[in-house]
Amino acid sequence: MGGPTELIPAALLAVVEQECGPILRVEDRSWDHGEAMVLHVEGARTACFVKLHRTVDHHRRETAAYREWVAGWDEAPRLLGHVDDPPAIALSALDGVSALDVPPAERAELHRQAGAFLARLHALTVGDEDIGLAEALSRRTASWSERAVGAVDDADIQRVRQGMQEILPLVDGWSRRACHRDFTERNWLWDGERLSVFDFGTARLDLALTDVERLWSSSWREHPGLADAFWDGYGRTPTAEEEAVLHAFGVLQAMTTVVWAVDHADAKFEAAGRDRLRWLLGP
Repeated sequence: MGGPTELIPAALLAVVEQECGPILRVEDRSWDHGEAMVLHVEGARTACFVKLHRTVDHHRRETAAYREWVAGWDEAPRLLGHVDDPPAIALSALDGVSALDVPPAERAELHRQAGAFLARLHALTVGDEDIGLAEALSRRTASWSERAVGAVDDADIQRVRQGMQEILPLVDGWSRRACHRDFTERNWLWDGERLSVFDFGTARLDLALTDVERLWSSSWREHPGLADAFWDGYGRTPTAEEEAVLHAFGVLQAMTTVVWAVDHADAKFEAAGRDRLRWLLGP
């Protein structure tokens, strides 16, 4: 038996072996940011993943998303089992390569399917008894603005706050939707014909445009045609009001990226966040 099988919580070992067969190899495939430990488990019959969450919040969100939102979807992993102590889940493996490595000729279809997936997710019927979305975004802006002091120029922080203040009346009365909240190509797989989506660790109810912002300010910025394919899959294009909200929210998200990256000493992610911030704020 190869690999650190002792890292798999004992309460999950039975479901892992039931899925995979006798375990042959365990490989650590965690991201550098350290938000979770991700183990690829290779068995005699098939493979699966075990994810140990660093925070209970992420554990609860991801478990709920797989159980309540995307259960039975072909485009998402199956939740094989979960335990709360330590917080961990076991997931079926998906076919395909990282969407970051998809050939250019296939990227339009990839983004079209991403749009269709997101439309399906956003259309889920969900209960929301939280404060209004406008108030929530106002509080989020204030909180991140305070955290940004020292990491982002004061003038830029003020511009972020002003931009968000201007769009709050537009979102007043909008409903939260089921959101992935890290909907980027690094969390997609492509098998040559079909998209798969994973990593629901930050999933929760939120502004639907949250799931579009990172694509809009990265992949679509470099390749605008991908946006056309995405919206075709989504079933409609954004309204003028949604475009205004997307821009202001994108500026806020760029700032939060910088703050998060500074806190986690992630120089590459910080540079990407600062680039997005400068692009969106302009001179």
